[in-house]
Amino acid sequence: MMVGPDTVPSRREGVETQRWEEALVLVCPATGRRHRLNPVATRVWELANGELAISGIAAVLEREFDAPPERLLADVARLVETLIEASLLQVAGPPVAAVVPSPAPSPVAAVVAAPASPESSVAMGPQPPVGGRPPDASAPETPAREGLVRRMEFELTGRCNLRCRHCFLQDATPGDEMTTVEVGSILGQLGEADCDLVNFTGGEATLRQDLPDLIAAARASGLRATLITNGTTMTPTLAGRLAGAGLGGVEISLHGATAETHDSFAGLAGAFDRAKRALALLAEAGVPTSVMYVVTRQNYHEYRRAVFEIGQLTPSLGFSPLLYPTLRGGKGPLALRLGDDQLIQLMRDGLFRPGRRVCSLARGEGRIGADGTLFPCGFVTVALGNLRTTSFRELWQSATCEELRRAPWINETPPACARCERRDICPRCPGLAFLEDGEKMIPHQESCRITRLYREAMAS
Repeated sequence: MMVGPDTVPSRREGVETQRWEEALVLVCPATGRRHRLNPVATRVWELANGELAISGIAAVLEREFDAPPERLLADVARLVETLIEASLLQVAGPPVAAVVPSPAPSPVAAVVAAPASPESSVAMGPQPPVGGRPPDASAPETPAREGLVRRMEFELTGRCNLRCRHCFLQDATPGDEMTTVEVGSILGQLGEADCDLVNFTGGEATLRQDLPDLIAAARASGLRATLITNGTTMTPTLAGRLAGAGLGGVEISLHGATAETHDSFAGLAGAFDRAKRALALLAEAGVPTSVMYVVTRQNYHEYRRAVFEIGQLTPSLGFSPLLYPTLRGGKGPLALRLGDDQLIQLMRDGLFRPGRRVCSLARGEGRIGADGTLFPCGFVTVALGNLRTTSFRELWQSATCEELRRAPWINETPPACARCERRDICPRCPGLAFLEDGEKMIPHQESCRITRLYREAMAS
């Protein structure tokens, strides 16, 4: 159906709404297909109430996101048309003959990217904790295997060519790295343990010349493989080799909507332009990409601009204000956290929503350091042993690991949290509570702040 500025869209009855990470998911009652919306598309869905025409919705978005009006009208029209075709919206007012032409795609129009599976269409990447935490929505959506572990974060190196101000490894010293053969052996063990996904990170993983070989080894072991990179070292040759090796997806973090802001945060002139080029090269090679915009005090003034300008570079754009101490307990990154008013505005714009976190320590997820040390999760620094000398299965089924799984601070809710009316949306993590606040069985103060401000943002 063709729509235009005077078309009045409304939501179809029976469409089920769900939350996946921070994204809104719509389930079509007719087909059962799931459609994951990006933040701006979510706002369009909310405004499609049968009263506002497309021109009115575009006017609201122009005020809320400070976006160029000449692009908004066309993008909203294309977005509404896509939702109608997906049987999620219907026309409440008479449609016009044609869609207003758009000069280029933008995040508003990117409701549905290339379907990841027959059941789902992906428009926005996940919003994991920042500082090297892996995505897994970028990989092909094949059914996850039930095994000893579902997902493994694999730090291939501690070396990095950037000095990002929020990095959780900023106070670490790059140490010993495993050889290609050693990494390949561990990947084989993960495959034998029916692990589903390995996320390669660092440091900067592309500094390892054998990265394509390691991705190929992961695929040969039956693992899906994704990559977190800053994008600065990407070349046409490397992008092609990564694609040929079977890389399932790449996430690049951006710390501003302009080169001036991003480069200052990352500590390298030219980093922004190189990251943008990496997105283009990877897309050309056929590798799915996503961008995580880490919202800090330093780049807050550009996040609305990022919605539209960075959103043109990738079909998958997420925003996260979550900043944590370094793994050695350094509190430097915490100074970059948004103030209360800033965080409330980000939430009101629909770009961030807290959600309850299910602890997967030593159950569904784990972390492997560059030297082969195995950890039970991304935040708990208790070493289970080293995979250079002991097999993964032995360490993952060890008494130490089992003791962690049964620990009261993992399985029990702190008394103060049990009485909290906001616990249903609280992102509290026991490991983070200990890392930041020094105690395991207490509320995580930053999670308390986030949930309190979210309730304020939704109430006003």
